[in-house]
Amino acid sequence: MLTARGAPLVLLVVFLAIGGTVLAWVRTDQRPPAWDYANHLERMVACADDLAAGRLRAILERSSFYPPLVPCTASLVYRLMPSDAAAAQVTILLFLGLGVVATYLLGRRFFDPTASAVAAVMFATAPFVVFSTLNFQLDLPLAAVAALFLYVLLRT
Repeated sequence: MLTARGAPLVLLVVFLAIGGTVLAWVRTDQRPPAWDYANHLERMVACADDLAAGRLRAILERSSFYPPLVPCTASLVYRLMPSDAAAAQVTILLFLGLGVVATYLLGRRFFDPTASAVAAVMFATAPFVVFSTLNFQLDLPLAAVAALFLYVLLRT
């Protein structure tokens, strides 16, 4: 049985384990980005340029299909990192952390710390979520933001 103090520690350990695995994978996998992954990286760099130049309208007009939240969030990290791929991976890991925390907090609205931590660990270690941490795709950020908004909605 986890306490309210112990559960976040377990989640941190799981997050760091996944982050370390992703780091090892990214250092090993030297294939160039393809398809949507490459498209999202390109949009991240373009968003960084647009933000630096103050072209906010260009950000919204760039794509009628993909929302700018994830590439523009990554573009803020890109300003601190030496490479677009590194910034993208850090951003995806940040969204993984957001998803884990949001899932835990959502669980705490209904269950004890142990059940909530189990739900958050199940989210973090779900095969598709782990796979999603390896590429700069929008699926994991969408799941994380959806969990966050469900939590916020239940608090209102």
